[in-house]
Amino acid sequence: MLPNRLILLAIGIVASPVLVAAQEGVFLEPGEVRVGSSRAPRRATAQQAKASFLSDPRTDKLSWPAHRSVALGELDMSRLGVEDAAQDRIPGTPMRIGHVRELPGGSRSADSDGQWTQIAGDEWLWTLEIRASKAQGMRVRFAKFSIPDGGSVVIGGSDGSVNGSYGDGGPTGQGEFWSHTIDGGVAYISYRGPKDPSLQIEVGQILHVYRGLENQAAAAAVLLPCQEDVSCHSVDQNAKDSVGQMFFVDGGSGFVCSGALLNDVDPNTTAGYFLTANHCISTQAVASTLQVRWFYQTSSCNGAFGWNGTSVGATLLENSAATDFSFMRLWEDPTGGQGLAAWTTAV
Repeated sequence: MLPNRLILLAIGIVASPVLVAAQEGVFLEPGEVRVGSSRAPRRATAQQAKASFLSDPRTDKLSWPAHRSVALGELDMSRLGVEDAAQDRIPGTPMRIGHVRELPGGSRSADSDGQWTQIAGDEWLWTLEIRASKAQGMRVRFAKFSIPDGGSVVIGGSDGSVNGSYGDGGPTGQGEFWSHTIDGGVAYISYRGPKDPSLQIEVGQILHVYRGLENQAAAAAVLLPCQEDVSCHSVDQNAKDSVGQMFFVDGGSGFVCSGALLNDVDPNTTAGYFLTANHCISTQAVASTLQVRWFYQTSSCNGAFGWNGTSVGATLLENSAATDFSFMRLWEDPTGGQGLAAWTTAV
C-alpha cells in the first residue's frame, strides 16, 4: 500500500550529491514503523565488467567501415549563461546543466540511416555516431526502440566507456527512453544482432550537457551556501553511501539534484526506494528520465570527486508540493553496495 503522506524531516535534498543525507525521515502510515539504522545492501553475486568500445566490436569505432556521423554545432552559451545566472539565484531551483536538441534533418533510424555491416550469417552490426560541439556529455533519447531476441544496443563515449547496454523495449519496456549519460561530445551508438523486421531503433533527440561535468576527475567540489562536503565530517558510512546524484530531463532542459535510498523493514531485501524533493521531480514523465550516479563524493575533505555506478528510471509513488518530497521506486534495485538511509514514522 502506498503511504498516505511522506514527510521529509532531516534528509537534506540539495543540488549537489557530494552531501550526505541525514539518517532519518518520516513515513506516515497507520501505526508506527521505525527503521532505525542505515545499512548497506548486498552486492550482486556477479556483476558485468564495464566494457570499453576500444575493445568491444559493437562500439570499436576503428572497426566501423565508413560509419556515418550526425553533427550538431555549438550552443548559444551567451543566452544560456544569462538564463542560468538568473535561475541559479532562485532558492529551491534545480541546477540546469543541459539543453535538449533536435537532430539536424530530423530523427535517425536503423531503417534509413547509419551503417549496416554483415558480420556472419544472421548477425549484423548497425552503427551511428552523434557529435555535439563542445558538449561535456550527452544523453540520447530513443523515440522508438524494439530489439529482437539475441540483439542489443550499446552506446560508447569518447572516454572509451560503454555507459549503457539495452535490449527488448529498453529500460521502460515501452520502446521510448533517455539513455545513460555519455561523457564527452561524441556518442557511438551500435546495434549487434539479427536484422529482423521487428527491429526498431530511432534516435529522436539528444541532451547536450554544457556544464556541471567540468574536470570531475581532478576538480574540487564547489558547494552552495546550504551545502557541506560530507567528507569533512564523521558520519554513518551507509547513510553517506545512500545519496546519489540525479540527472533528469524536464521540458527542454536537463537538471541535477540529489536524493537518497531508504532502508525498508525487510532486512533480506534491497528495494530501490528513493527519496528526493518535489521541486526536483514531481511527475511520472520526469521520473522516467531519471539517471542516478552513485558514490558521487569527494575523495577527501574539499578534495576531488567522482562516482561509481548508475541506475536509470523510476516509478513515482507519492509526492507533495506542500512538504516538498518525492518518493520513488527505482527501476533497478541497488546491487553495487550503496547505503540505505534509516527513517522512522515517529514524530
